Amino acid sequence: VVWARPTGASVQAAPLVMGNRLLVASYDNFLYAYDPGGGEMLWRQMMAGRLTFEPLALNPGTVAVAAFDSDEITVVQVA
Repeated sequence: VVWARPTGASVQAAPLVMGNRLLVASYDNFLYAYDPGGGEMLWRQMMAGRLTFEPLALNPGTVAVAAFDSDEITVVQVA
């Protein structure tokens, strides 16, 4: 194990590597960004609901996030 970090709830989707960030969608309604090398949390963003799906890369610095129990989709700039 190189590193491990807790999120506020279970992680039910595969993480997404985007540039120098590891994006993790958590069931606690947050999208987390970590440094993939050392595991430092770079930021977290609250979403509209519980995240059970992998973020979808739209371009090199933007992802779309859909929450399981919400009727909206959110586009997040990650770079």
